[in-house]
Amino acid sequence: MPSPVILKLTPLPAKLPAPAPFVQTVRRLRASHASVQALLDNLSDLRAAKKVEGTKLARLGHAESDLLRAAIVFSGAGVDAVLKQLVRDTLPMLLNAHPQTIDKWMKFLSDLSKQERSVYAVLRSSSVDEALLTAYIESLTTRSLQGEDELKNVRDALGLDLRVFSNQRLESFRDFFAARNMIAHELDLKPSRGQGDAEKRDRNMKPSLDLCNNVFLLLVEYVQATEELINPRLGV
Repeated sequence: MPSPVILKLTPLPAKLPAPAPFVQTVRRLRASHASVQALLDNLSDLRAAKKVEGTKLARLGHAESDLLRAAIVFSGAGVDAVLKQLVRDTLPMLLNAHPQTIDKWMKFLSDLSKQERSVYAVLRSSSVDEALLTAYIESLTTRSLQGEDELKNVRDALGLDLRVFSNQRLESFRDFFAARNMIAHELDLKPSRGQGDAEKRDRNMKPSLDLCNNVFLLLVEYVQATEELINPRLGV
């Protein structure tokens, strides 16, 4: 009888940005990572209990597959939680000094100037500069960040290195977002073949673990790359 598979995400780095403006972002990263790992631990424990009972482990049961689905959805929630907080807390600082960030900001202002209602709302504010910045941040964080295009938008707004966060690399997360959206919006159900048919797609342990793990590795890189822009380590 095969031994239960132990599903473990890659641990987060021991050292993550600690000072402001990264406190809340890192807190969300750690909490998201821990939540997903807890789901994977529950699956490992369930499989171990089955082995003790003498149950065959060749195929995942419904409850086990649902834990994998939950892990994928929670990983997607981590994308929202971490990247939105990262934008809110670091973008104001980057706009003061980072040319690539300023270029994207100027494009936003140009686009905004063509929207009469938005311009009117900004002009009514007691602080036009603050209102413009708030509108910009909201344009990046109001919608759910559940696609490779959203990853690119955050990358461009923060001015991250295109060589590291290339379009091709970010587009490689398409499968993750497709899986997340099928689970979150369609309960992972296959197209119906008849009345009463509610068969779900198969979710296997290693591919599902890889989907989740790669997302957290990417989030760590977003946070670390942003820290480097704000606090560059000379000579490193």
